[in-house]
Amino acid sequence: STIIDGNQAGSVVTFDSGEDSTAVLSGFTIQNGLGFGKGGGIKIIGVGSTSPAVYVTPVFSSPTLSNLIIRNNQVGAGDGSYYGAGIYGYYSKVRILNCTISQNFNSSSYPRVQEGGGIKMDYSEPRLENVTIDNNCAADGSGIYIRIGYYDGSGPMIQNEISLKKLRVINNGCLTGSRSNSAIYFGGWGDKSLENCLIANNAVSNAVELLGNNSTVLNSTLYQSNSQQNDSGISFVSEDTLNVINSILWGFPSDIELGGFVGNVIINNSIFQNDLSAINLSGTNGTWNLSSSSVTASDPLFVDTEN
Repeated sequence: STIIDGNQAGSVVTFDSGEDSTAVLSGFTIQNGLGFGKGGGIKIIGVGSTSPAVYVTPVFSSPTLSNLIIRNNQVGAGDGSYYGAGIYGYYSKVRILNCTISQNFNSSSYPRVQEGGGIKMDYSEPRLENVTIDNNCAADGSGIYIRIGYYDGSGPMIQNEISLKKLRVINNGCLTGSRSNSAIYFGGWGDKSLENCLIANNAVSNAVELLGNNSTVLNSTLYQSNSQQNDSGISFVSEDTLNVINSILWGFPSDIELGGFVGNVIINNSIFQNDLSAINLSGTNGTWNLSSSSVTASDPLFVDTEN
């Protein structure tokens, strides 16, 4: 593909004028950007408030990014806050389709972006489908960090359901210093789901962190080799419901970690390496409710088709 090289002179591509989905960036390699704190590869900036007490009419910048390779981009340059080395979005409904986001990190000799090595989205409703996110580095959300929900000036936060589909989130994390906290951080208000995803061999404490309202993991595989020494497959902090359906969790000391006030965990038609009785159901204000059906610990017999 045609290469757009940022020559470490700032974000390679910027959308900040209220673009909609008809603004399409497709078929390029975006590389060698050095974002001023945010968005080394692509920076997407809308207009909106971070508080219900401040009235701002939101303006979303929401381009379509398709068939891109976004690689070897950095953030730093003295801003002091380092987010989204590959892609950063604020008040955006961006569509990211059929892309590879790889090897994005901080510009310092200690290459830890604070949040979202590959992608960081704040107050946004992104759509991701068929995206590979690999070998990115951040302290939290080394692959993806998304905080959904936004304010429209009418009062409470707007909460819409967001699904991330057909993602390959592999080999993210940081090789220097302590482990990253998660490969995927998916938080904020609004129901959220991961569908048909592979999340494997990330050097992180938790493969997936789900925070906020109801969350669903559907038709997905979360896997870790022993060398990565994760703490858990899914960390769920909420007082609502976690659904795990038709999914595999394998290679983690703890398949699910629960936090916050108590809610519900429902597991159906899935393979868990550890006995469900190992899940700690004690919460801040009581005991989590766990229900399950057709859950087995049978070895899924993974095969490395590339070797």
